[in-house]
Amino acid sequence: MTDPNSTEVNKATLISNLNDTRSSILKAAKSIPKDRVDKDFVGSWGILELLAHLCGWDLTNIQAARDILSGNVPDFYAESDKDWASYNAKLVSQHREADLESMIASVETSRSDLVAFLNQLDSNDIFGDHGVRRGSYKVTIARLIEAETKDEIEHLDRIRRFLE
Repeated sequence: MTDPNSTEVNKATLISNLNDTRSSILKAAKSIPKDRVDKDFVGSWGILELLAHLCGWDLTNIQAARDILSGNVPDFYAESDKDWASYNAKLVSQHREADLESMIASVETSRSDLVAFLNQLDSNDIFGDHGVRRGSYKVTIARLIEAETKDEIEHLDRIRRFLE
């Protein structure tokens, strides 16, 4: 039997790690000089595209969590390709704002929505096995959030290197 206190600690840690990483990204994004906002530093992406990507994944993961809780494979898996390039391009085109301030505001909202959604879930909803598989891979809400956080840590490193 799983200790409910440890799963609550794990939930708090999962959400805190996501929040802390995103806060660091937004702080770094705010420090990008206006004349560098349109400079690409993640492949063909500048900061606006990177932030649109984050916004899109926040919203994707809210819907994916709902799918998992219903016992369904999240829809975005149908759009899988190398490094999620096509899906990421779609998210950028859907969520990119014209200026840094608007883009930061959108990402703050999407992050807040994702965190609020996760906070209202029971820790067993987040870490539990809802019978969702993609091949032999067990899809859980926790794994989605862990993957998002890992991706964001890499993005934060890229932003910091861009600012040096």
